Amino acid sequence: MSSNQQPIVLGKLGASHGIKGWLKITAYTDSVEGIFDYSPWLIYDQGEWREVKVSQWRSQGKAIIAELEGVSSREQAQMLTNCEIAIMPEQMKELRGKRNKKEISKK
Repeated sequence: MSSNQQPIVLGKLGASHGIKGWLKITAYTDSVEGIFDYSPWLIYDQGEWREVKVSQWRSQGKAIIAELEGVSSREQAQMLTNCEIAIMPEQMKELRGKRNKKEISKK
């Protein structure tokens, strides 16, 4: 990560869900599901940003839950509760470019 680029916070990890290490997701994106348009995520854990990938996600009642690669137990998930979720600024540019191409092809 370049020292002059700061991650853009898109949400945070919530409480663990179940015994397999899934986590509730709080998203600050326009649509709750929009946070999953970005990969990989950066999470702020123990004073530093580290990269994580979402294995799978789904709606669970009114909540959104996700399974992160490398997190397979409730105890591991609990250690990540309240960590911020972010991306690097260039990831937003990449997504905008993909959306613009889709909009042009629809016309």
